Amino acid sequence: MAIDFSTFNNIIDGDRRSAKHFYYGIDPSTEERLWDVPVATEADVEDAVNAAQRAFSSWSHVAFEDRCNLVKKYAEAFLSHEKEMMYLLQRETGKPVSDENKTATLRYTPLGVVGAICPWNGESAAQIKKAIEVR
Repeated sequence: MAIDFSTFNNIIDGDRRSAKHFYYGIDPSTEERLWDVPVATEADVEDAVNAAQRAFSSWSHVAFEDRCNLVKKYAEAFLSHEKEMMYLLQRETGKPVSDENKTATLRYTPLGVVGAICPWNGESAAQIKKAIEVR
């Protein structure tokens, strides 16, 4: 299944959520306007943190090996869309994408809820890079 990069949503507690306000990026290599991206409200952030805290209470009790397997499945799903993600990153950054720059790290201990505050005109995969890296 191809990924559609024409519409973006905030994902909060597993649900897609739009917004009243949007920003958009600019492709630095072409100066072309990119897609609209929803701006989360304070309530959206509170809802997301509450959902993450609820999820953490069960996730932190999942056995280490099971967590590793789930994270690997997530990485496999993400990498199954490698071409689409490379296209997205290339448009957002205006840079060519090279395979030698791909890195990933696996973290072993759940630490709690993490809020990744990424620039609205930065790489959309930045939150994934912060959350998962597989060596």
